[in-house]
Amino acid sequence: MSPRALGGLAVALMLAGCRGGGEPAPAQAPGPTSVFEGVEVVGEDPDGTRWRLQAARGVGREAEATGSLEGVAGTLTRGGRTLTLAAGAADAATSGEIRLWGGVEVHSGGYRARAARATYRRGEGRVVSEDPVEVEGPGLTVHGRGLEVDVEGRSVRVLDGVRAVLRRGGS
Repeated sequence: MSPRALGGLAVALMLAGCRGGGEPAPAQAPGPTSVFEGVEVVGEDPDGTRWRLQAARGVGREAEATGSLEGVAGTLTRGGRTLTLAAGAADAATSGEIRLWGGVEVHSGGYRARAARATYRRGEGRVVSEDPVEVEGPGLTVHGRGLEVDVEGRSVRVLDGVRAVLRRGGS
């Protein structure tokens, strides 16, 4: 893997977004395409959030300055707390957001939130989704639409259509 190709992928992932609002770019995009196995991208945001994304595969399209990751696992750390996430795929938008899709899971403080798509809003320290969501934790399952998770783990909010199921014994 050449430094130029790796640099092209990093630029594609961090500075640009892919077409279709978080959906993968066309399979046969024009121009040179670089494919990498075992990709890791790290960064720190102005608000102090440190993030790390690891992916089974990365695809960068240099001519379009776009790229995406496949088979994503990551961490977001701020204030001594770590939030973990997993998704089928991810890319970075020009706004600085990191978009995740393909079955997103966010884990924080013993709770797991699931949605089809979500976005990490860099600089805000939040993971958000407008999709139907499910949040599970000790003794509780919540279904609804829309999600906000604070990176420091202080809050997990389901925004609309909340339906909660409480279980005895916390299991």
